Amino acid sequence: MFSGEITNLPDSIGNLKSLEELRLSFNKITNLPESIGNLQMLKTLTLQNNLLKTIPDTITNLKNLNSLNIGNNKIKCLPENIGNLQNLQAIVLSNNPISEVPKSFANLSNLERIYIEKTKINELPTRVLNQKILLQRKYKFKKCKSPLFGITKYCSKCGQASGIEDRIVDLYSETFADRLFSTEKQLYLSLNQKQRDGFTILQYMNKSDEEYNLTTAWFTDKVEFEKSVFNINILFQEGKIVGLEFNDIWDINIKFLNAALWHFGHIKYLLLENMGVDSIPEHIGTLKHLEKLTLQYLRNTKFPDSLQNLARLKHFTVHSRGLDSVPQWISELVELENLDLGDTVFITIPKSILSLKKLKMFRLRSEQGFTIPPEIQKLTDLRELTIDATIENEVPETMKNLSNLEKLNLKGLREDFPDWIGELPNIKEVTSRKGTQYF
Repeated sequence: MFSGEITNLPDSIGNLKSLEELRLSFNKITNLPESIGNLQMLKTLTLQNNLLKTIPDTITNLKNLNSLNIGNNKIKCLPENIGNLQNLQAIVLSNNPISEVPKSFANLSNLERIYIEKTKINELPTRVLNQKILLQRKYKFKKCKSPLFGITKYCSKCGQASGIEDRIVDLYSETFADRLFSTEKQLYLSLNQKQRDGFTILQYMNKSDEEYNLTTAWFTDKVEFEKSVFNINILFQEGKIVGLEFNDIWDINIKFLNAALWHFGHIKYLLLENMGVDSIPEHIGTLKHLEKLTLQYLRNTKFPDSLQNLARLKHFTVHSRGLDSVPQWISELVELENLDLGDTVFITIPKSILSLKKLKMFRLRSEQGFTIPPEIQKLTDLRELTIDATIENEVPETMKNLSNLEKLNLKGLREDFPDWIGELPNIKEVTSRKGTQYF
């Protein structure tokens, strides 16, 4: 009923025992009768754009309710027992002066969507945040004291962090960065926590949902739906932030990215994948504790000179189509153990790489015909060598000096492996066009 003239509902509405949907948006309703709790079959209740200041406690008796929209009212608090709505899947609280949710909110185990745009809510129960919910906040630029990602305490010296498990993601603080994207967007954020490879990972994700109709009663105005998928992962170990992963943010604001790198200067692991940055951020060079750096499918992969300051770097992965060179200063990354270069146009191994004495794993994929230089013997600590390219020359005999080599993969080798390959003291596996041979 969208007449715009309804101010109150009669008590007799509670007699509609079979009612499943009640839509009363865009009216002037100031109060709801207690009898509304008698609508035991009600599944959808829409009351957006009214003049409600309170919600009767009896609403928590609606055991079959799965959609509740009370957006655009004057409601300051929710019923204490709202957690009794066990079948509730979506709740809209937007545009109300609500500052907090009751403790029982944590009992809404089937909740999938929460809409809190233009409320004063800064915290949600941990149990709710750990669910795979769709958390909607319209993109805003308000000055906010909250640090990035809702972290309340962070030590830049040791990486210790707290306050993140029970706080809503806040990606929009001008205190921290101008904004996440270079253009305004409507974001639909979910916050998930998971385990992977010994890390606790807090994941902020924007998921597209093309089947969801944005012109339904959930919204007062038609909005443009952002059909992009991205995620930002924060990696924890023993309560410390040790890594950041940025995936699929094609129009990220470079100021935001640089600010994140500056703020979390203690991290040991950084991944940038499918990012629309015009250049690799120079701020990466300030991450003096960085041990693993992964750059995949970036728009531009020209290495800033600041990367030569990464004295502790052990693992370096770069996959970028058309990578035609590595800087001379890569030889100064003396702790480098793993180097993975994909989609290059190299025709041989750059000399600067051949001086990395601690290199244990070297992988290179080239789109060109490739020559293995005799100087490869300098990589005496090498355990794994993979060259995914058409090999134009024979395997140089100087490779006999690679006594630690365990795995050799030369799929593009035109010739057979020489017999002496099998005599290398630690060799376990060799791969060529003909297949893989084990020793």
